Amino acid sequence: MVIVIVYNGTRQVNGSLKLFHIRKKGIASVIGQVEQIGQKLIYLADDEPTIREALLTFLEDAGYEVQAFETGDLLLAAFAERPADMVILDVMMPGSNGFSVSKELRRTSHVPIFILSARDSDLDYQTGLDLGCDDFFTKPVSPMNVVMRVKAMFRRIAYEREALLGTLKNDAVL
Repeated sequence: MVIVIVYNGTRQVNGSLKLFHIRKKGIASVIGQVEQIGQKLIYLADDEPTIREALLTFLEDAGYEVQAFETGDLLLAAFAERPADMVILDVMMPGSNGFSVSKELRRTSHVPIFILSARDSDLDYQTGLDLGCDDFFTKPVSPMNVVMRVKAMFRRIAYEREALLGTLKNDAVL
């Protein structure tokens, strides 16, 4: 097995490097994203304007590009056009709720997903995590706590990528 890291004008996809696994017979398949270049994009869906605006402001002040949506359906449409680096979802919204949006996103993406909910039962928490969400916040939520958890998630992803690159470095062909 040979691991190749490819980066040039034709292999750059959405501003990121991709890691390819080359099989004996040739053609590569993407097995993971290695490096994200540029500002992180976060999609936020919450039908409560005050929460949406507070989180938007705090996340933008922390240096993130944020697009806010009133419904999960609008977020899904935007994600299909331009995938985000992270998604933050309210559970109870008009149209598709946060749980169903999470389930839909997990069909095609490994994007980090944070859930916001006014419901705080163990069942809601378990449902969110079972659907592949990475974190669960009970409302009222501190925007600063959300920002800190977002930073921690992106930091962990960066550490994992660095570890992967370090592990592969001896076998990699640049």
